[in-house]
Amino acid sequence: MSLDSLGSLAEAQGDLAGALRYFTDDLAIAKRLAASDPANATWQRDLSLSLYSLGSLAEAQGDLAGALRYFTDDLAIAERLAASEPANAKWQEDLANTHLHLGRLARRQGRFGDAGQHKTAVLKIAKRLRERGADTVWSGKMLDKEQKAMKVAGIGCGALGLVFVVCWWILGFLKATAVVAGVIFLLHVWARLRLKLKRRRP
Repeated sequence: MSLDSLGSLAEAQGDLAGALRYFTDDLAIAKRLAASDPANATWQRDLSLSLYSLGSLAEAQGDLAGALRYFTDDLAIAERLAASEPANAKWQEDLANTHLHLGRLARRQGRFGDAGQHKTAVLKIAKRLRERGADTVWSGKMLDKEQKAMKVAGIGCGALGLVFVVCWWILGFLKATAVVAGVIFLLHVWARLRLKLKRRRP
């Protein structure tokens, strides 16, 4: 059993410290192999998967900064592999998964623009996989799920935008009303003052 598999098993059993040890050792080996032969796509993917495993573990532990670091490094490799062989459905799926995690991290960190970009990237990859008839998770139910989620989010954003516009209009109306009321009050005070002054004249 590989170190990555042992790490996944430890994580599933709740032994996060053990999982971290296995994943870290796996990453060290993957880095050495990938550096020794940068043209070896298999070793590059092993490095990508090792980074992905550590990113997932960090995310599960709430270490968002650490997760972002691992997934960002993973994304660089996954993009190169996917671009070098567009017909490789597995590598395209790897890239979609990494974008998914980065999008989720971005949302949790309040970077909603980045989250939207990653979501868009995921949907583009998934649509291409479906068009090619690739038998992957992303070409099936996951694509439908993400499209539905994006549609709901769009409706939600549209409704939120409408509420904002209405609130802004009401606020503007209240401000205008307050100004008018203030002017009327001042005119009323001035009229009464003039009346008093007239009464005091001999």
